[in-house]
Amino acid sequence: MKAIVLAAGKGKRLASEQYDMPKVMRMAGGKPLLRYVLDNIGFIPQKDTAVVVGYKKEKVIENIGGDYRYPVQDEQLGTGHAAKCARPAFDDLSGNVLVCYGDMPLFSRATYEGVIAAHEKSGADCTVLTAVAPNSGLHYGRIIRENGRFTDIIEHKDCTPDQRLIDELNVGIYVFKTALLFEMLDKLKTDNAQGEYYLTDVPKLLLGKGKVETFTTYNSNEIYGVNTPEELAFCENILQRLESASSQHPAARWFGTGGWRAIIGDEFTKSNVRILSQAISDDMKAHGWKEIVIGYDRRFLSDRSAAWAAEVFAGNGIIVYFISRIAPTPLVMFTVKRSGTKYGIAVTASHNPAEYNGIKVFTEGGRDAALETTDVFEKIIGQGVTVSAADFDEGVRDGRIRIIDPNNDYMDSIISMIDMDAIRGAHLRILLDPMFGVSKTTLQTILMTARCDVDIINERHDALFGGRLPSPSAVTLAKLRDMVVEQKYDLGIGTDGDADRIGIIDNRGKFVHPNEILVLLYYYLLKYKGWKGDCVRNIATTHILDKIAADYGFTCHEVPVGFKHISSKMEETDAVIGGESSGGLTIRGHISGKDGIFASALMVEMISATGKRIPQLLEEVAAKYGSAVMTEFDTKFSPEKKQALQTLLFQEKKLPAFDLEVDRVSYLDGCKVYFKNGGWIIARFSGTEPLIRIFCEMQTEAEAERITATLREFLGV
Repeated sequence: MKAIVLAAGKGKRLASEQYDMPKVMRMAGGKPLLRYVLDNIGFIPQKDTAVVVGYKKEKVIENIGGDYRYPVQDEQLGTGHAAKCARPAFDDLSGNVLVCYGDMPLFSRATYEGVIAAHEKSGADCTVLTAVAPNSGLHYGRIIRENGRFTDIIEHKDCTPDQRLIDELNVGIYVFKTALLFEMLDKLKTDNAQGEYYLTDVPKLLLGKGKVETFTTYNSNEIYGVNTPEELAFCENILQRLESASSQHPAARWFGTGGWRAIIGDEFTKSNVRILSQAISDDMKAHGWKEIVIGYDRRFLSDRSAAWAAEVFAGNGIIVYFISRIAPTPLVMFTVKRSGTKYGIAVTASHNPAEYNGIKVFTEGGRDAALETTDVFEKIIGQGVTVSAADFDEGVRDGRIRIIDPNNDYMDSIISMIDMDAIRGAHLRILLDPMFGVSKTTLQTILMTARCDVDIINERHDALFGGRLPSPSAVTLAKLRDMVVEQKYDLGIGTDGDADRIGIIDNRGKFVHPNEILVLLYYYLLKYKGWKGDCVRNIATTHILDKIAADYGFTCHEVPVGFKHISSKMEETDAVIGGESSGGLTIRGHISGKDGIFASALMVEMISATGKRIPQLLEEVAAKYGSAVMTEFDTKFSPEKKQALQTLLFQEKKLPAFDLEVDRVSYLDGCKVYFKNGGWIIARFSGTEPLIRIFCEMQTEAEAERITATLREFLGV
């Protein structure tokens, strides 16, 4: 294996001349940017690594040294030209070569090794590293696919509005067959706006002549390069956080609102599963709680990890209700509610990439554990725990571990809430995509009981999820979409890895946004089923819900982001439905958490009972309540930038001069501006990373983008 590291750039926006050094030698976290890259590809011999230098090349050579080859790019004629300049560094053009950038310090060794391994396994001529980064705000090229296959890279400036919505990005890292790379570099042309040789053109040239594959990273923190002082500060912040995190206990580092997730073999280990289970056991014993429910999904090591956890609870004298086979997360929550236990856990990493696993924790009633609860576990871990564990088989024999199968109870509960007769009479053809997750048995059984004709794709056990992120979106459900259209299904249903969220493809092949799903279901429950009651949405979810509620004499309650707020307000108000624009929803009378299986069954009931397909129902809703389009934008920044934005928005409470009349401003969760035309925009900070999210809903996409641009310009993001 060889490597070419492109490091010749000057870095005008970084004021390189002022610092008298090239961009790749700027410091972050005590090291030059280039050093991070070279350290992370250190498994490739230095003598086989060409560092292409240019501006202030002597600074690079002097500081980096080693046995690296240092070919020179005297003229800055583009990335393709820079790669071509590396040709003299290699006497032998056999084998493969990694091409990467010296100003992208955040890519991990694991990512580099992953793309190389994928390339070697597939025997491809070229493998493109892509990244799935929804709403990143990055002006990176978009990956175009047909039937799931890579077909093109469209530069951001050349993208149509629809193409810019694609969340799979080209991050500029490739693996090529060495000889073929240099053959293609000789064929590059400069017929573009910049008059430069583009490296991105090489995969395009190879598409008609060779085999081009992709390898995808889902770690959006990795994909940022350094071109401005703000980006340098942001990268330095990430590097410092990684360094700080490495000195902490993994559980304290990875616990989030719903549980703990970590990379298998790195932090998700038997030892850490046992430590966390002991912390939960210690908390239970302190309260005198004696029982817990345990379930698991299809991820690698999920079943064994569930057994490891059960051994710890049994070793602490706690009765374990151990679900006997793979279980959707909503089934585990249902079982916690039905059994009355104080806690339950599911071994899952939900929609995270395949290399992750984790543990979700549930509290009484089947609710997601709040931060206050997981904070207790972290405190116990921080004080140190002594793990007590029993043997699993011994625990089963003496009754401390009790094997249960609540699948029938769970399915019967859903069936009791669904109009099965209406579905039976509709004779629907449905295509289900469990995304290699856990929804197949329960959802297929429910739908076939209602006499639906159900076909399934991606149902086999694949711990790699087919190489895709197990999260339903317009991109990841592309195969489902194409098959629905080609084979004329009435509906396509996709569920994420643990089946608590859904993605819907209508009969015309359109991906139905989660906002639209919420709107349709609330409208259906009120108008067609005759239910009565309020609805609950978070502060960044469509206001069409408000119009529907008002039309029927009810209220739509707005709560902060976080499903615990939705569940709490639903219980307080006896609301019919609650949900969020990220895809989670629940219905009155069911569990107090997200359930993709129940939501799917209700969507099937809706089109069966009304005799209308989703496009017709959306038109019906739009005719009564108008239409709305939501745009989303995320961007990251340095801690200093965050402080400046917080001061501007929340202390000085300044706003830009919007060209629409403002009705009011809320600071419930972030800064939300309500306009008199019914539209709104919100900017809110993530609580876990240096990220600001902007959501805007208007009558048209163009109007939403215009208002978003006004706020972004004002905030400088």
